[in-house]
Amino acid sequence: MKLTRVIIFEGTDGSGKSTLIKGLSSYFRKNNITFFVITKELNILTKKISTLIQDSNLNCISEIFLRLAREFIKIEKIVKDEYDYYLLDRGILSIITMIKVNNLKISLFEHALKDLNAKLKNNGTVLCHPSFEISRNRTINRQKECGKELTKKELKGYDYNKKIYTIFSEEFSSSEFINNKLLLDTNTLSVEESIEKIIEFSNTLPKN
Repeated sequence: MKLTRVIIFEGTDGSGKSTLIKGLSSYFRKNNITFFVITKELNILTKKISTLIQDSNLNCISEIFLRLAREFIKIEKIVKDEYDYYLLDRGILSIITMIKVNNLKISLFEHALKDLNAKLKNNGTVLCHPSFEISRNRTINRQKECGKELTKKELKGYDYNKKIYTIFSEEFSSSEFINNKLLLDTNTLSVEESIEKIIEFSNTLPKN
């Protein structure tokens, strides 16, 4: 059985997660390192959950439980397959942030969070963290270029999303669920510099 490492990319919309995942994927291919990228688009079920989450009539508690359900489905892939690396687009930090931004108590979801964290033991969390203004502008510009509608979260406006940005940073520093971690300013660092730091960081992670 192949031992594996798990890297979770976190950050607000427009923070550079997808760009770094693509860059790291390219690096792995060139170096014959096996990997698998896990996103909310993993399968039909995760896509359906993502659609439900965007329903404006959904209450906050139901939304968090749906996010947790989607996350458990995503990590099933880690248990079933064998690669050198699994790269996750978002994870437990995103869920904790959404709990806090909606003024909900962690205790409501603590059991599920602990179970999720246990299944992802020894993982590394990379927080992509440019300034809020940069990530916000990237998101808005990307939506305009692609002609896509803003998500439910983005439609809640500047202050709500600024609060998400702040909570991401706070929880990244203090949450009991985030152990091995790397903070990257994806505005000042180039993609190549960021990937170099991620590789260095990943080499310190235990293999599962």
